[in-house]
Amino acid sequence: MKKEEKKEEENPVEGECWSKAQGYDCCEKRSTRVSYVDKKKGEEWGYEHGKWCGITDLQRCPSYSDAYPCCKGCTVKYTDSEKWGIENQKWCSIPYSCDEKK
Repeated sequence: MKKEEKKEEENPVEGECWSKAQGYDCCEKRSTRVSYVDKKKGEEWGYEHGKWCGITDLQRCPSYSDAYPCCKGCTVKYTDSEKWGIENQKWCSIPYSCDEKK
């Protein structure tokens, strides 16, 4: 499997930012982790630059990009420096949350 180079730290947020509707930007850094989960709404929040931000797939998956989306499930099909799955006949990045379930 050949993967594109990952760009670390500041990356543009892909697509529409769900947390903008609540007056908060989406998180920008790949390294931002989930600090709070609103279980009623299923929303995940991080903290950057002294402010709350909405967690997106950029933070949920180690290799999230247009080429490699976040997997919906946790079934690992291949492991190199990261864990990979296959969904809809395409490689996807196994979410960090799959490790937390163990």
